This record gives sequence, structure tokens and C-alpha cells, in this order.
Amino acid sequence: MPILNVAASLACAIANATGKPVASLPMTPERIATLIAGEGALGSVLG
Repeated sequence: MPILNVAASLACAIANATGKPVASLPMTPERIATLIAGEGALGSVLG
């Protein structure tokens, strides 16, 4: 049984914890810290 939704599950967990959507990979600790700091959605084009 392949596990195909691990990244999606992690992105949902991060979005639920931070209240901001995760739109790109990889989800590195630095990117998550930026997301928590309030500098926009992770991976968003606008910021």
C-alpha cells in the first residue's frame, strides 16, 4: 500500500496549527518559522 498523502497531511497539520495555508514544498523549519512569524502564506506568490 503506497503512502501518497504524507505531505498533504503534514501541510494540513501545519495549516491547522498556524492558521495559515501551506502552498509549497519542502516544508523546512525555516519556512515554518517564517509562516509563524506572520510573513504571509508559505509558498504564496504575493508574500
